[in-house]
Amino acid sequence: MRALTLVTGGTKGIGLSITKGLERRGIAYITCGRDIQALQQTGAEFSIATDLSTTSGVRELIKKTLEYCQKNNCWISALVNNAGVVENGRLENASDGSWERMMTVNSYAPFALCRAFIPTMKKNDFGRIVNVASLAGLQGYNYSSIYCASKHALVGLTRGLNHELETTNIVVSAVCPGFVDTPMLQSAALRLSESKRISLSQAMSHFASQNDEGKLTKTSEVTEVVMRCLGDSAQAGVQVVRPHVRFADSPSQGRGKGFSHAAISTGRWCSVAGQVGVEAGPGLVAQFKLALQRNLEMVRQQGGGPHNIVSLIVYVTDMDNYRNNLEGLGRAFRESMLGFYPPMALVETTNLVDIGAVVEIQSAAVL
Repeated sequence: MRALTLVTGGTKGIGLSITKGLERRGIAYITCGRDIQALQQTGAEFSIATDLSTTSGVRELIKKTLEYCQKNNCWISALVNNAGVVENGRLENASDGSWERMMTVNSYAPFALCRAFIPTMKKNDFGRIVNVASLAGLQGYNYSSIYCASKHALVGLTRGLNHELETTNIVVSAVCPGFVDTPMLQSAALRLSESKRISLSQAMSHFASQNDEGKLTKTSEVTEVVMRCLGDSAQAGVQVVRPHVRFADSPSQGRGKGFSHAAISTGRWCSVAGQVGVEAGPGLVAQFKLALQRNLEMVRQQGGGPHNIVSLIVYVTDMDNYRNNLEGLGRAFRESMLGFYPPMALVETTNLVDIGAVVEIQSAAVL
């Protein structure tokens, strides 16, 4: 059977950039949207006009996609849950309809689509699911409480599926950009300009200032991350799209397993001294997890998180013990780092200063 990619909301903004990226790579895809004319202008093998703000629209998309696949001997090997909607405003002024629309498009649709297509991915022993979330799925923003709730739900779905599908060849990722220069953001800027009586350019500048780098993220930057998440070497987890921190791999050595070969970054540098976890007991895995959490605690105090860490140095007193505990160490790393894999170095040393310490972790972050 032929493999196809399904991209929701593929006619404008981030979705259009993603479908163009698939076309450049010769990847066949199905997409959906509400604008029939825009759908006809895509290079999709099959397009479906539907409204994902209603549960009936979501069911219609699933039904037509499955019917097409059955008729044309193909299957959905990759799912990009890109469609999204945002309605800003104070929570006390929000309607039930606003809650239902945002939760249906941003959370229910990805859930229903994952439920529909994961069984076939399991059957074919391959699958890639990319949930286009947002930094609003990791933190809060003014006048966006419902949107934040819907995107937090999407990130939570991603993390839950990572555990549920850990033993399969299905990789689930959440891509979390900040404010992206899209028609959806331009509409939000227009509403802001009208409510605050400021110019449209001032409203756009306001959104740009919310990003760490002080400028709007480009759709192409989001697409670049999505394409990596769709690749054969994709790693599960939450991928934050921040242009000032970008991980790279070695052309000669390929993608690192559990780490990246390099980090390219600009911003405020935060260097964290070596941390140990003696209080966790004598076990290597327990000490490793506590030491890593202490590094993260220091980074979080500066307003960062796992996605800001660009370098890790792990010192161990027994390399054989480290190798024998790779499974437990990997689990502790993924739980703490939320799917981010910065460049790492592993060093064996005879002794550590802290009595009873079997591992010490030093890190650097760019904020």
